[in-house]
Amino acid sequence: MTRIRDYENAGAKFTHDANGVLRSTLDLALTELPSDEESAVTTPRGYKAEGLMFEDDVKVCGISIAVNPEAQKGLAQVLRTSLPYDAKYGEILVQEDAKGGNKIAKATLPEDLDGHEVLLLLPELASVSQIDKVIHLLMQQGVEEDKITVVTLVTCPEGADGFCKAFDDARLVTASFDSRLNSEGHIVPGIGSFEERYLGAPSSVVDVVDEAVESSKEENALKAKITSKISSWFKKD
Repeated sequence: MTRIRDYENAGAKFTHDANGVLRSTLDLALTELPSDEESAVTTPRGYKAEGLMFEDDVKVCGISIAVNPEAQKGLAQVLRTSLPYDAKYGEILVQEDAKGGNKIAKATLPEDLDGHEVLLLLPELASVSQIDKVIHLLMQQGVEEDKITVVTLVTCPEGADGFCKAFDDARLVTASFDSRLNSEGHIVPGIGSFEERYLGAPSSVVDVVDEAVESSKEENALKAKITSKISSWFKKD
């Protein structure tokens, strides 16, 4: 995450680093799907090995969400190189509205999602309004809420709390749980504009903040309240 946050990290290097963390976060999300903890297989040399495998009836679908079609292609490829071989895939292009939320511009979804565990790949979650219309669309298509997992690089207390209040049964898996939103609705410390950087645009420091970012007591209380519903392999204290 540190390399992704660094404004000097740009171009192909940023894309490479971001893809690596996205895959790690997807791996974490997959471990939370229904699994058989007593699975056993036979190796090519005839030895038995016990391990963890999905339950027989688990079906997976990955859906990438982006504003820019070129960013969509990259995120879709991350899904295809991370999810099970027989997974289904979909793509949703969104447009940002004046309030910072997303509206669906184009949705390409598999025909039959009944019974599938659906992983939604959205690199940043600052507000539930970025994802709520997508989740409602999936539920209209017959996907149960408790089978929906949002996978993101970074979120914050405001975004996560709004998500948990709106969707009791859906899951949120994040690489980093950041401190807060600023007055412009950006995650602090955050990663800048993900899609612009993902497509190679150089990043610059808009406003240098001398003091370290610290969570207030209220922010820490909110984080403590909702972290039980959030999975993260990296959490900011």
